[in-house]
Amino acid sequence: MRSGMLRSVKQSRFGSGAHLRRMPLVAVETRDIDARVLERIHAADGRAFGKPLIWFQPASRSASDSAEGVLIADGGDGRWGAARAGELAKSGYFGLIAVAAHEAAESVVVEAYRGGAHLWLPLPPDPLVFPTQAECLIRRLAGDPASEEVEVDFGAEDRVVRLDGNTIKLTPQGHRLFLFLLPRRGAWVESEVIAEALSAAGTQADAERVRSWVLRLRAALGELAWILESREGWGFRLNLRKDSSAARRLRPHGRYRHRPQ
Repeated sequence: MRSGMLRSVKQSRFGSGAHLRRMPLVAVETRDIDARVLERIHAADGRAFGKPLIWFQPASRSASDSAEGVLIADGGDGRWGAARAGELAKSGYFGLIAVAAHEAAESVVVEAYRGGAHLWLPLPPDPLVFPTQAECLIRRLAGDPASEEVEVDFGAEDRVVRLDGNTIKLTPQGHRLFLFLLPRRGAWVESEVIAEALSAAGTQADAERVRSWVLRLRAALGELAWILESREGWGFRLNLRKDSSAARRLRPHGRYRHRPQ
């Protein structure tokens, strides 16, 4: 992810004063869906409970950078939806993968689940059930419980973040690393992936450099360094959960891709 895209992500998702905790975003990919059904999909956001639980956005590059879930709506026999779910899972997408179709053979539904789908739904999704299912699964997949998490706000000043009221000034590379891991919070990201995404053009991307960035970012985070976890063979992740094990998470050792229709 290069600097231009980082600015776009920052402005769209983490603008000044924007709190991280929000309704999960679900990007919608469609094939052979008419306007009436698409309208009903976008209306199934949980308003029946009095307020939206999730929100939808058509699949696009901007949605792809920030979506915590993707709903694949297949107006045909479901085979495209099942295949697309498999593609997303194989690409390493870390969020919710839901497939919706009017009718499908049992073998197609089984193919979707075996390929990596988390939910198979009727089309259009049930406006009472689906928003709650999606919200709960996204929170679990992202590692965010329904209880309490570290508050994250971005101030107007460049490279300044506020974590639970603590104002922290990050280095340029630490800021980029933080922004890269934040939308992937709860998911392990390999060193090679981080290096490839954040290394400047013309420089060598290697895991040792990533470890240096992590050490500096942890130093800047101070008492909150535990939110940046590492696991040998898995990589790194941001974990914002506040629970009884939070302070013990720091150990001494070490996205969704939109496919144009």
